[in-house]
Amino acid sequence: MRGRVLGVSNQTSFDEGSPGNIAIRLLAMQLGMLLVMAAVFWLLGVIDRFPAFAYGLVLMAANAMVLVRVVSRASRQEARTGQRLLYGMAVARFLAVLALLAVAYRLGLHLLYVAAGMLVAQVAVYITGFRAAYAGTRLNGGSELG
Repeated sequence: MRGRVLGVSNQTSFDEGSPGNIAIRLLAMQLGMLLVMAAVFWLLGVIDRFPAFAYGLVLMAANAMVLVRVVSRASRQEARTGQRLLYGMAVARFLAVLALLAVAYRLGLHLLYVAAGMLVAQVAVYITGFRAAYAGTRLNGGSELG
């Protein structure tokens, strides 16, 4: 049974909801947020803390890009194989985030600012996801999300 794994449909074209387009929009939004926050840090006079914030944002941006790729790959697999791939990569991504947080600590980055960067990156993920879901319902003639 091919096609759907955990509610993810097989996308074969580069439409508004395609994984490639979502990844590009997500990266653009995260880059925009990074630039805005650089200005905020500079205006508040705490630009020395910005590298920690940027580290957290880039860490989660990379994590999101891996997730987009894994979901895209899993949607082309048999259902059970796709589920195993998703769950296995979820564990691997979690462990990678923990390891990279340990690296941030060893580098002397302020972990509160790292966490703030991670939070801002996740906000971008949610906004991009909601926009993609809304675009998908518009394209399909629906009026509700989901």
